Amino acid sequence: MKLYGKEQKVLSMKKKTILLLLLVIVGIAVGILIVPRITLLIRSYVELQPLLERARTVLDGTANPASSKELDGELYSWSWDRERNLYPEAVQIEVSPIKIQAAVPDGNGGIILTVNFEITRYRIDGKVDSWISCAGDKWYVRKNDDRWIVYKIDTTP
Repeated sequence: MKLYGKEQKVLSMKKKTILLLLLVIVGIAVGILIVPRITLLIRSYVELQPLLERARTVLDGTANPASSKELDGELYSWSWDRERNLYPEAVQIEVSPIKIQAAVPDGNGGIILTVNFEITRYRIDGKVDSWISCAGDKWYVRKNDDRWIVYKIDTTP
């Protein structure tokens, strides 16, 4: 049985309406699932930039004011000032920019950051003493007064 004229147009309109409704539902679902994460990641880049800059100076031993448990939380245990005696041949350290790969809420008002960076330690003759790549490390950060602090670090071997 073939449909002609008005009946074919009505069927075509129903298909178009159903397809449009389906696209709207899929769009809303994607928005609900993805937009908050993208928003958090963008907010993290802007709002957490001072933390990332401070972390880099803590790791390379140039933090001003000097690194402390109160100011820097768990990052303090990673500071070059504390690790210097573990690398007696190293006289200079270089830390690459710390990049946020992912940011998710921790459920308690903090954020879990997945970060990547590298640390290179040099000897007095300029040769590399040691090198470490921290890819996919998890930094658990929360607001303490007006600044973000890293209160826990999960590192991958």
